[in-house]
Formats: sequence, structure tokens, C-alpha cells
Amino acid sequence: MKQFKNYSGKYVQLTSQREAHILYAHPEMQNQDQKIRETISNPDFVIRSRSDDDILLYYRDYENTPVTQKYMCVVVKDIEEKKFIITAYFSDHLKKGESMGKDILIWYDKEADYLEVLFERKEGYFTRTDNDAVMEKVDNEGNVIGFSILKFSSVKKSPLEIQLSSKTG
Repeated sequence: MKQFKNYSGKYVQLTSQREAHILYAHPEMQNQDQKIRETISNPDFVIRSRSDDDILLYYRDYENTPVTQKYMCVVVKDIEEKKFIITAYFSDHLKKGESMGKDILIWYDKEADYLEVLFERKEGYFTRTDNDAVMEKVDNEGNVIGFSILKFSSVKKSPLEIQLSSKTG
């Protein structure tokens, strides 16, 4: 049996029976353990199934898969402290359901006096804002996925108001 740590630090089990099912039903999943691990630990989306409240669907977008650009979907049964993978597959789209939301990632480097806040952990780049100390991070489509503040401890204005791009992801 394999175990993966999910984005909230809880262990998710993959039994040999479920792994055999995944590989039999979805041959393109051969050698995709690392993508399963990444999807569980750092999903782009987590959605609660509309048909079963105990089922969570973890999604992560991959540019390169055995079947072109797709989402990896890992279906997890989540009953109290037991979490185990039911199946995993590549998909073109997200299923409908209740978005579970994700943690916002916040880093503060006291030595560098640098604050960084990420709404999503994905590829992107920083761009300027109207405030020289603040940069926004955007993805390749221009959606805001975070921001950073230089010399954070010197910020005296409260609240600090900055206009980020209108496209928010």
C-alpha cells in the first residue's frame, strides 16, 4: 500500500487493489505516481462530489501527459480520519460540485523583509503595480494568483490598498 500526504498534511492511502484497478481501467496512468502525489499534495482544485459527500476530487492541470494537456483527477473517499484513493484518471474538464477552497500560502522572510501571498501554486510571473513595493503575480492568462510586498515592516498605512489586475483566478 502507498501513502501520499494531501495538501492539508493528512495521509491518503492507495491500496494495491485500487492501484491495480487504476492501471487496468486507465492504461495511460502507467508510471504516473509522481503526478498522483503532486495532485494530492498540491491540487489546483478540490471539489466535493455532488453524488457522495464523502468523495473529494483533487484536480491538477498538466501541460504534458500521455494524452496531451489534461487535468489529473484523483478521486478520494474521505471518511473521518480514513482517506483512500478510489481511482485516478486524466480529464478535459472539472466535474461540478462544491469547491472545497484551498489554503492561501503566505511567506514572510524577516531577514529580507519580504512578504509573499499566493492564492494558487502555479506557474506565473510578477508584474508591477502602482505601488513600487508591491508586485502582483499573474499566470500565463493574466489571472492574478498572488502578490508580494518588499520592505513589509515599513508599511505604515492601514489598510494598505493596492489595485491588482481585474482578472482574478
